[in-house]
Amino acid sequence: GDPELITPVQGMALEFGETAIGTENTASLFFQGQNLTGTLEISIYKGDTGMFRSDASHISASVVNSDNGYHLKVVYAPTSLGTHEARLLISEGGLPESSRAVVLKGECLPVPSLSDITALAATDVTSTSYPANWEEPADDVVDYYVVTRTVYSTIPAGSEDLEAETNELAITDCEPGSRESYHVRSSRLGFFSAPSNEIYVDLDN
Repeated sequence: GDPELITPVQGMALEFGETAIGTENTASLFFQGQNLTGTLEISIYKGDTGMFRSDASHISASVVNSDNGYHLKVVYAPTSLGTHEARLLISEGGLPESSRAVVLKGECLPVPSLSDITALAATDVTSTSYPANWEEPADDVVDYYVVTRTVYSTIPAGSEDLEAETNELAITDCEPGSRESYHVRSSRLGFFSAPSNEIYVDLDN
């Protein structure tokens, strides 16, 4: 059959989203084809080439032709603030066209400064559940919160990190009559606020 690169398609975009300056964001670009030969060549050109890199410059056609295909890791590592764009060029490998381009896009923001979080006492405590509450920081943009829950009925006490989208998280698998505690951090672009105050919860019998 004729050589064909099924994916990535011409002109598709690999979006890295928001990334803090001085950090990196990695995305995966899936390659799959049939009847390709030799080696596909990968290069980054046009625009902000210095902000992006790929973990391979050559991909064996036999890997791309395989059932599992190939996942190419592409890294966005911005060194200046603002939006960045470049092209990832795919050529050779018996491609019927001379080359194919994928758009790379990212936005670089300052490292976030995250306010201290104030955890609030749990309300509506039952024998097996309680809601962990905290105040939403007024001026912060937050991706999500991390609630660190500590259970004291086990020896030694055990802690787990739970993610929350809003400023409340239902804890529903408690031991009656046991004691637990929690503190909260906010997260933005991979950075975390300082831990909040610790709230102790005594569950009903």
